[in-house]
Amino acid sequence: MDNNFLENLLTAVIEITDAERGLAVSEDLTVQRINNIDETVLDSSEFMDFANSCMQQALDTQNAVVTNNIITDISDAPTTNTNFSNLRVIVALPIKGHGAIYVDQHIRNGVISKEVTDKVMQLVNRLLDDQQLHFTAEQIVRLYHKL
Repeated sequence: MDNNFLENLLTAVIEITDAERGLAVSEDLTVQRINNIDETVLDSSEFMDFANSCMQQALDTQNAVVTNNIITDISDAPTTNTNFSNLRVIVALPIKGHGAIYVDQHIRNGVISKEVTDKVMQLVNRLLDDQQLHFTAEQIVRLYHKL
């Protein structure tokens, strides 16, 4: 496994999606890189359990997971218009043979669209298929824009 690949990919995914924060983990969910996540949040078992659950689901299914941090089961959704001050949009991406990437942002900054998520997964698969694990974050972003 190339840790630099995961680190560069995380940096590129954050730039592409405009996510506020993110982390990259190995296949066994060992944190490899953290970007803009406060230490108190990282120390929170609630955050790490949720993030790890999202990334494990992405790894198990080999599909991107798009969710939020409050309503993960639609049957639990409120029936009234409720203001969630801490609602975050989350995307977890499987990186086959390497680990996973988790990014999120506050809902007030918008969602990370399915179109962008699908294109990022296409990018990841292209990088892996073409063995372009040495690409810098800037090269990864350029490749994304060429897809």
